[in-house]
Amino acid sequence: MSEPSLVEWLSARLDEDERDDREAIDRFVSLYGADGLVIEIVGAPRGVLARAKRGLAEVEAKRRIIALHEHQDATAPSRDVRKRQPQQDFGCITCADWDGMTAAEGWCDTVRLLALPYADRPGYRDEWRPQ
Repeated sequence: MSEPSLVEWLSARLDEDERDDREAIDRFVSLYGADGLVIEIVGAPRGVLARAKRGLAEVEAKRRIIALHEHQDATAPSRDVRKRQPQQDFGCITCADWDGMTAAEGWCDTVRLLALPYADRPGYRDEWRPQ
């Protein structure tokens, strides 16, 4: 099995964040009710629900940014088309496209920066650090 691409790896981290935020919201609602009006009475941590909802919004925003930075895979050159191999990490169509030709610059800094907060997680590769 091949190693995941930057976007595949980052998408898995976003899935984890989404799951954690949804679980936090579900726990909050089951303990304090959907409106959270009993927070002051029982001493629930302030902002828990707001942070989890903001976390879900951040995950959605990051996914939209990733979608805007579609990545072009390329085919490694070879005279024999049967020997051409797909090449991952070729270039971002949004950031490295010049008149319909995508430059071979790898992942753009936009996507690299989205992954940077997760650099301490297993599977992050130093080659993904922003340049």
